Amino acid sequence: MSHDFLTGLSSRREIFVKGKKRYFECVTSGSPFSLVMIDIDYLKKINDAYGHRTGDRLLTEASDIIRLNSRAGDISARYGGEEFVLILPETDIEGARKVAERIREQFENHVFCSECGQDIKFTGSFGVYQYDTFKNEEFEHGLMAVDEALYQAKKSGRNRISYMK
Repeated sequence: MSHDFLTGLSSRREIFVKGKKRYFECVTSGSPFSLVMIDIDYLKKINDAYGHRTGDRLLTEASDIIRLNSRAGDISARYGGEEFVLILPETDIEGARKVAERIREQFENHVFCSECGQDIKFTGSFGVYQYDTFKNEEFEHGLMAVDEALYQAKKSGRNRISYMK
């Protein structure tokens, strides 16, 4: 399955299939290549308070925000649970940071309405990583590095962006 059934974004499998392909194209051309990993902050609390249907709708709205901030050649995917990955070919760390900040602000300012009519605010934590395409790193190395950057953002207070070099 190439798309996540809930969000319509690319599936986790597609991260590896399409992501590796785009990464090696950038390595060959010498273009920059970055990743953004996103985690919806405290989704479990929202699920516990309002139910999983509301949590699923929130994930769908968050994925719409992510999709709207992606270019045609980017790959936006659901990594698992409440985590998403943006694969940004031909994008350096500064460009990836700008995309992450735009999405972070939109999450923070978005008012989501629960099934029972309750307005819910949500935020996200973000990790950003730029591959060193001259080192010809393994694609999976970047996923581990961006995951570590995301962990640092969550550890340092959430609703923020952290970088890995």
